[in-house]
Amino acid sequence: MKKALAVVLSVLLVFSMFSMAVSAATVPIDSAVVKVEFVNYYGLQVGYVGYSSIKNAEAADVPVVDKEFEGTEIVDGTTKEYRYTFTGWKCDCCGNVFYDNTIATHDEVLGEIVLTAQYSKKDLSENQTFWQFIQSIFARINILFEYFAKIFNI
Repeated sequence: MKKALAVVLSVLLVFSMFSMAVSAATVPIDSAVVKVEFVNYYGLQVGYVGYSSIKNAEAADVPVVDKEFEGTEIVDGTTKEYRYTFTGWKCDCCGNVFYDNTIATHDEVLGEIVLTAQYSKKDLSENQTFWQFIQSIFARINILFEYFAKIFNI
């Protein structure tokens, strides 16, 4: 009796696991009505998800990108430092910017949409540290001494 009960319970366990696996399955991309491509700041694809409807989009499907990073750019021949902060995903079809958990609020579209990571850019090269401030004070004092030396021919 114990062996028969063990077999019945193990078969029941196996069937209960299959139901969880089937319910967790997502819509295959080939049969999806809406295909969403996620593109990072550099234009590289970081995710591709298919939905039967954009209303089924979940925050778990959104790929993880850097929320903040620093980089340099050459502007007018000078190198400038910038801090980039993630602001959301910009849709190519409507131009709206969505954050991770608001993509499902998108209007119903069919076909393929591309969501590109958007970043705000803050210039760090103009920030002045305390020691740079002290250095600029002494540089101005030096300019004054050179000016007086020129006036009085010293």
